[in-house]
Amino acid sequence: MQHRIFELFEQADKSLERGNTGLGIGLTLARQLVQLHGGEIEVQSEGIGRGSTFIVRLPQARVAPAIVAAPAAAAPTGTAGAMRLVIADDNVDFAESLQAILEMQGHQVVVVGDGNAALEAVRMHRPDAAVLDIGMPGLNGYEVARRLRADPGSAALTLIAVTGWGQAADKKAAADAGFDRHLVKPLDPEELLDVIADVAPRGAAPDSDGDRGKENR
Repeated sequence: MQHRIFELFEQADKSLERGNTGLGIGLTLARQLVQLHGGEIEVQSEGIGRGSTFIVRLPQARVAPAIVAAPAAAAPTGTAGAMRLVIADDNVDFAESLQAILEMQGHQVVVVGDGNAALEAVRMHRPDAAVLDIGMPGLNGYEVARRLRADPGSAALTLIAVTGWGQAADKKAAADAGFDRHLVKPLDPEELLDVIADVAPRGAAPDSDGDRGKENR
């Protein structure tokens, strides 16, 4: 396992009874971050119950970087392109980071941490799109999507699944539940921004063929 543990979705214990554990994403993300800095990461362990040591090696800068003027911050997207969005994810750090990225683009974002709160947020704020995790307490993302689709007030809402479950069966389950798009963690924020850019604001004129103009994926 020490040779495979950094692979995406890899886990030493694959049993369903393992309890509330991760999806096998964190170490892959850690390796990607280290490699982006030109470094490497490895793990050493003498076996079960003996602990683990993770070693990160990073290159040392040979010359102090020159001092340059900080670039001006990018102007947020104009109000014409701003969307009202609801993010539902029980990973608070992930949700708040995503909120910050989207608000820098001029969008209005409400963050909640479970499925029931997601339903309430959609009913209260009437967003243009909802970004939903699948594995949430209370109601999972599939059930939230089904209930939103069954409610005339949110039946046409754009639903985006952002989840660690990325197999073909997971994508089909998301489409069957009513999701328009299925994005997999670790998430590329640019991919989400591209999806949101295709969302028609509520109140916009419908497509000539009467459908929502989006393909379930």
